[in-house]
Amino acid sequence: MTRLQKHSVPDGMMARQTLLHGSWFLRPERAGFSVQYIHGRRGRSATGSVIPQKPDASAGRRCPTPEAGENQFPPPPAFLKNSEGNTVKTNRTLRKWCLPGLVSLSLFAPLPAVYAASIETGFSPEGTGLQLVLKTITTAQQEIRLMGYSFTSPEVAGALVRARQRGVDVKVVLDHKANTGERNKASRAAMNLLVSAGIPVRTVDTYKILHDKVIIADGRNTEVGSFNFSRAADRANSENVLVVWDDPVVAQRYLQHWSSRWSKGTDWKQTY
Repeated sequence: MTRLQKHSVPDGMMARQTLLHGSWFLRPERAGFSVQYIHGRRGRSATGSVIPQKPDASAGRRCPTPEAGENQFPPPPAFLKNSEGNTVKTNRTLRKWCLPGLVSLSLFAPLPAVYAASIETGFSPEGTGLQLVLKTITTAQQEIRLMGYSFTSPEVAGALVRARQRGVDVKVVLDHKANTGERNKASRAAMNLLVSAGIPVRTVDTYKILHDKVIIADGRNTEVGSFNFSRAADRANSENVLVVWDDPVVAQRYLQHWSSRWSKGTDWKQTY
């Protein structure tokens, strides 16, 4: 508010019914102020930018700006169309103080959420790949959704069982051919271990191979990469692992993908 007052934005813009949030920006040819406001009891919102305009013979009131002093603006319209195409009345306070440079106006739009997302990487055979996969599992508190091609890692299977034992909802979907054949004893043993611990496991044979390697934890953490959930991926292969922490948007996209494969799977029945 002090910054607004310093640059001659009137107190009327900071009245009880209007909430402003913004920051100054500079361009080679002009300066301005990026504005976001919520007006009225219903919380109507809009975003845009106040940009000084060149003087014009048909301009309306004169408005103070931080860089260019007194610049003339064309009078703001009394009505605008919102993002849904409906005609709505513009904010009277904004019209009064002649701030017509609002662009990208989006009335009634919800304010975007802000997440402190971060990225972490790991690699094999250096050992950090498996560590990051296990970290994704061990830090989960509510839900784990895993999809993979080869599933033979006792470390990963054990971490999933321990997660289930502490109350985490765990589900696993895997490629059918890579895990169910007579030669896939390690895979079948790992799947049996999960099922015996109360973890639903499904296999998918709809595709030539299900080659995804993904873990979604708590609906906000997403592990992806080339790393198969196998001993070879940890000790012998050159692999990469990437985790996007605290980004629900990314996690939801992968959850949709996971769900589409889960719906095509067949429940794995314990073989012993």
